Amino acid sequence: MPHIHLLIGIIFVNILQIDSFSNMLLILGCVLPDADIFLGILQKKNHRTYFPHYPMVWIFLTSFSFLLKSNFYWFFLGGFIHLMSDMIDWNVYIFAPFSDYSVSLLNLDPLEILEESNPVNFIKNYYRKQQIIVVELMIFLFGVFTFIWN
Repeated sequence: MPHIHLLIGIIFVNILQIDSFSNMLLILGCVLPDADIFLGILQKKNHRTYFPHYPMVWIFLTSFSFLLKSNFYWFFLGGFIHLMSDMIDWNVYIFAPFSDYSVSLLNLDPLEILEESNPVNFIKNYYRKQQIIVVELMIFLFGVFTFIWN
């Protein structure tokens, strides 16, 4: 869910205490891989099988921008953080496009959730998984803690 990616970006910004332009880049990078959802491009499909969700792309761009000493390093790092947090619920294809090997912490079935075209029912299906509620609550509480701590 995009709100969790935004919150994770804010948590990292609070922890890292970087300048405001880098803050913006990191948070944007944390949300951008899901742009297809916002734009409605890949409705009812597993968008994690498309290039914005290829970890190899984000690792390469992060490394390249770091070597160039570019501030955009934070943007690409945010994209990589997005993919790492995607591994919580269901598959991230680690070596895509070269392999369909995937990793997931909770190993939920995306087809069960993605088959729903009505956004309200999609959200109901997603949050029926109790593990998701627990993980999101933990992320939220950690976010509150980092906000108060700073």
